[in-house]
Amino acid sequence: MMMHLKRLLLDLISERQTITQQQLDVLTDADWATICEMAMSHRIAPLLYWQLKQKMLVIPVSVSERLRNIYKKSAIRAVKMQAELLKLHQLLSSQRIHHIALKGSYLANVIYPHAALRPMRDIDLLLPQAQLAGAYEQLIKHGYRHPPKYAKYKGSSDDWLKFSKHIPPLLSPTGVIVELHHKVFHPENSPSEDLVADDNFWYRCIVAHVAGQQILFMSPTDLLLHLIMHASYDHRFNNGPLVLTDIAYLIEHCTIDWSLFWQAAQVGSSKDGCSLVLHMVKYYFPEIRIESLDDLGSKGQSLAMDAERFALLMLQDYESRAVHATLSKIKARGIVGKAKWFF
Repeated sequence: MMMHLKRLLLDLISERQTITQQQLDVLTDADWATICEMAMSHRIAPLLYWQLKQKMLVIPVSVSERLRNIYKKSAIRAVKMQAELLKLHQLLSSQRIHHIALKGSYLANVIYPHAALRPMRDIDLLLPQAQLAGAYEQLIKHGYRHPPKYAKYKGSSDDWLKFSKHIPPLLSPTGVIVELHHKVFHPENSPSEDLVADDNFWYRCIVAHVAGQQILFMSPTDLLLHLIMHASYDHRFNNGPLVLTDIAYLIEHCTIDWSLFWQAAQVGSSKDGCSLVLHMVKYYFPEIRIESLDDLGSKGQSLAMDAERFALLMLQDYESRAVHATLSKIKARGIVGKAKWFF
């Protein structure tokens, strides 16, 4: 029954026209409670509420009210996150510190129909490594502080950056977590050379308007690769199904340089991972146009058949996700690495 509810939830937040009113009418209160808990756990409750409205499906009043309240809270949170993004942009720009906003900032404020549909945990900014220390000093000067877990960090970033793509997170005066990145990919997980190593990366960046401000963002092609690498290699599909709608909306609303994308995937030995994620997106958003996805022959057909199975893995509860993450770490290491990890 749980697997049925997982399939139902993924179908409801996608563009697949497979859900009928009759399927929803037979659900019990316990079923709806499970669906809501899964949606909340994976930050897709606002999207579920919106898609139910778009598909004109009728659900119990109590469930509708619960989802509507979550949507309202997400909208309020989105305003807070946008205000923080603009504040950071103005602060860093005033000091001539080059920066681009990553992932969620672009998706929520530019790509999704409403920012509330794409909840953000934090704000990620990418900077040239040479300007990282200056940016850190400015944020500390303006009241940003490390959460207690990282209170001992005092800005000596060289050792930290050897094994991390960002310095320890900072907490803004308004309570928003901010991460200053010097790389896009996690150095321990990614099979690809980091995007910032490409001399043309910064030139490909684009400008988009957010509340009247011109913010610099990663190019849609680079963002697509970033989203896939983050989900498949950094988290091993352990970070929820929001990535599927992220990619679907990105491809639908932006021009992707598919030749450049597949070339980067091939050079970085991540073509299989990219193909699998894009097959997952295609399964739930069949109208999305993805070039060269079927060029892998029998391997591509195998990835397409696995698409739904891997998508369902994204809907694990927190306890299962922790176990899955642990097993993924063990599996990813060699014999010596396994021994060290267990030790």
